[in-house]
Amino acid sequence: MGFRPSARPLIIGIGWVGCFLTYPSMSYAQRFDDALAESAIELTCAVGRTSQIPNPREAPYEDCITYIELLPDAPSRSRINSPQLLVAFWAFRKRLTLPASSYKRGDRLRVSLVPIELLDKKTLSTMQVDDVHDFELPVFWSLNAERLPSDPVPVGGKDTGSRHARNTPSPPPKSQIHPKADPSAAAVKPATRNVKRILNVLRAHEGQYITNAASDFVFSGYRYLYTSHFWEPPVTPPGQRPFTPPLEAIGDYDRQCKNLGIELIMVFPPRSAAIYPGLATNAPYDPATDGRIDVYFQQFLTQLDAIGVRYVDPTRRLLAERYVKDNSGHIVPIYEKHKDSHWRPEAAHIIAEEVAHSIRKTDAWRGHMKSETTPLHISELYDVNAQGSLIQLLGDSFLEYPVGTRDSLWAQMVTELDMPINAISIGAGAASMSRRALARTRLAPETKIIVWEVISNVLMNHSRWEKIPV
Repeated sequence: MGFRPSARPLIIGIGWVGCFLTYPSMSYAQRFDDALAESAIELTCAVGRTSQIPNPREAPYEDCITYIELLPDAPSRSRINSPQLLVAFWAFRKRLTLPASSYKRGDRLRVSLVPIELLDKKTLSTMQVDDVHDFELPVFWSLNAERLPSDPVPVGGKDTGSRHARNTPSPPPKSQIHPKADPSAAAVKPATRNVKRILNVLRAHEGQYITNAASDFVFSGYRYLYTSHFWEPPVTPPGQRPFTPPLEAIGDYDRQCKNLGIELIMVFPPRSAAIYPGLATNAPYDPATDGRIDVYFQQFLTQLDAIGVRYVDPTRRLLAERYVKDNSGHIVPIYEKHKDSHWRPEAAHIIAEEVAHSIRKTDAWRGHMKSETTPLHISELYDVNAQGSLIQLLGDSFLEYPVGTRDSLWAQMVTELDMPINAISIGAGAASMSRRALARTRLAPETKIIVWEVISNVLMNHSRWEKIPV
């Protein structure tokens, strides 16, 4: 067993409660840094498996963390006592490449490590790459790393190679979840002539940013709206790990949850083009008469129905309430107008209400309501690392937007249900990375409901989907 400290509560108040109450002073932050340094473990080790780093100039985020397998020289003489470790490093920050992005198998390092549980929530929410595919290794964060002269002796030897072979996942079987011809698509209301016209305009833009000068809106991430069977991955390029279809990954996770007595609820918020297609295409559009434009996405939902996966589709309500009054009485859209197309607090509130409605229909919630509960202090209620929470929330940066307020989707779900909710959000990590983080930190035994938020267009990011153990 790896080194497992009992210091996880150090996270509380550093990255999240501070956002809602008061930001920590510099001296407090310095004391936290000093506490990390005092907990550090010094090791010399060799690099094992590494992760493929995205191009910093093309990545959707300015910062990126990479996971690397390290093989300690003398694990039995250290506080870790494990022949293999998984260590997180900064790969790049502010799009500036850092040394860990160049580490390769066989490199030798002197590192200073702390258990990753001690890290603040903001850092853990950063975009991550992880190609190691091993969920049994103890996980650490690198405070410092120094590259040492290369060891002429090959790293790992026969045993390491065989261990790597055992941990490398076999190609997934050909999907039997959904046939190419979708028999359930007939249940979806066909697109009207005007919707077809709108989809053709979107298709002509080929997924590029669309700017509406009159409204200051910028639309992105809308290719799933005009792509038939968008959830089916293309043929895997030679030499790459086979793509896992999103339906396979979701279906597998749902089956694992059911086997553990956990109820899984998927949440699929739409991109802004699905709510304001008229602005995106300069075409007249009325959802009351034209209906929804996400016909292909609704076909995807029928596939989830077929395999018994519970989900929340908030698009209907978002369309009906797509313009609201702000605090000043002005009529405003429920999505932001800037390039990222995040939603406004009003949209987060609608989605939180829809998710809470679905949660209240679960057996786990009904059982919880029959038990006696103790009222919580506000600092305990709005704690993203809530211990012993009934609900585990997974997703990407949309969960915490706007950052540091009680207007985020996570905070509004806490308010709606009046109970703490443990949340893991990783930028661009809804498909797999948030589930990876949960698998490595271990699911709390009290958790009976997992809410997994995935923005609809992420279903087209085929390379990000994997089967991850609960």
